[in-house]
Amino acid sequence: MFSVSVLLFQFLTVAAVSAQEANQKSFLDWCQKKESVGASIKDRIEELSAKKTIGALLEVAQTKNCKLANSKLKNLDKLTLINKGIVNLKPLSSLTNLTSLDLDKNEIVDLNPLASLTNLKILNLRENQIINLKPLSSLTNLTSLNLEQNQIVNLKPLASLTNLTSLDLDRNEIIDLQPLASLINLISLELDKNEITNINSLATLTNLKTLNLRENQIADPNPLASLTNIKLFLFDNQKIDGKVVTPQLKPKIVALKDREIGLLFENKNLPASDEAQDTIFLVGTNFVGRCAALDAPEGDAKFFSRTTKPADNLRVIIRNISFGFSGNEKPYTDREYYNGDLSEGFNVRFGNSNSNRHLAVKSGENKFEYIIKNRDTVVDTGEFLINFDTKLSTVQRDGYETTTNTCIVYNKNGSCNQYIPERIHKCQ
Repeated sequence: MFSVSVLLFQFLTVAAVSAQEANQKSFLDWCQKKESVGASIKDRIEELSAKKTIGALLEVAQTKNCKLANSKLKNLDKLTLINKGIVNLKPLSSLTNLTSLDLDKNEIVDLNPLASLTNLKILNLRENQIINLKPLSSLTNLTSLNLEQNQIVNLKPLASLTNLTSLDLDRNEIIDLQPLASLINLISLELDKNEITNINSLATLTNLKTLNLRENQIADPNPLASLTNIKLFLFDNQKIDGKVVTPQLKPKIVALKDREIGLLFENKNLPASDEAQDTIFLVGTNFVGRCAALDAPEGDAKFFSRTTKPADNLRVIIRNISFGFSGNEKPYTDREYYNGDLSEGFNVRFGNSNSNRHLAVKSGENKFEYIIKNRDTVVDTGEFLINFDTKLSTVQRDGYETTTNTCIVYNKNGSCNQYIPERIHKCQ
């Protein structure tokens, strides 16, 4: 819901023209500006809306001194201002060295001040109140743009952003996809929860590896048949005019036996012969005797890909998307992927819930989705299959008897005054 300040600010900025934006003030000008005596209502509202932005920038600079803050901010290449209640972006317009800007979860309507930030490569504007994308048309160096959950209808200004490789437009009001036809470098495109019926324009995006079209009203998905690089395709079976529509396009599934993409298990208890097979045996121990217990089957694993090698700033998210897990979130692990040939290690065990360090799997066939990212940019994505089974070894464990001292009288200061020996049983 729009706040009063957002509505007023939007009303006053709709009439703004490019000539006015050309005469931009620096952050220092905004920071040192004193409240105008007898200022117009328009100027007063602009000053008030800028205060929150200036405050957030001073917090980033870790100083309240405007000159010192300005010297720090003007050299920044990355800036994150998430959930700061920002409405007015004008104090940011002079920060032209920025290559990455994160403004998620604010109250932004007017993007005009961003038009000068032409060095931007990554821009996140998720969960704002944006309608007009025209100011973004000059940001032709962008490779990653996130506009999820705004109020966007018209995509025409994005047609010039031909360097984009990742674009997120989930949860908007989009109908026409024609402007996206020129974005032929896209690898990942998110269009979940819009009002899309025709996807013919996407047929030109032959570099796509990830495409999300869930919760739309798409009558014919078959124009996507030309997208042969797709590895992850998300699409609901929809009813159009009472008929169930099922896409012909299917994701590319890479089996573990192909050894191009998958999990390499390094558990010392794992038989080497199982490592190269479709079935991975998680090894556990069944202790019997007086100290009966089950050491749950598990294995230590690392992700590998022969197609996308580890590199600086890469992370890989591995999600078990098999049917049958409870809860809203599928089990996943998010690991570093920048050293050697493998990801950071993680533990695999049978289970039914998510824990980042431990990846839950089921007995039998499991389908995994992987997403390799460089910060917010998707580099590669796809799926693979692994079958899991259990190997339990049985071990007799009876423990042993020992003597311990048990306190029976305590001093006032909490220390023990009198012990008695006591025989106890301990498990190994």
